[in-house]
Amino acid sequence: MIAIGKFPVQKIVTGRVTLDAAVTEGFEELTKKGNDHLKILIRVADVSPADQT
Repeated sequence: MIAIGKFPVQKIVTGRVTLDAAVTEGFEELTKKGNDHLKILIRVADVSPADQT
């Protein structure tokens, strides 16, 4: 479904954090009661999306 565009992957990513903030702004945020996050991506290196191919 992802490959044919039926599942909007970009909508399930509800946050992005740096590696340094992964615990405080990522994991802890996901464990808070009543949070609205589905998936928080952790940026490991400072790389633009165009450079990830």
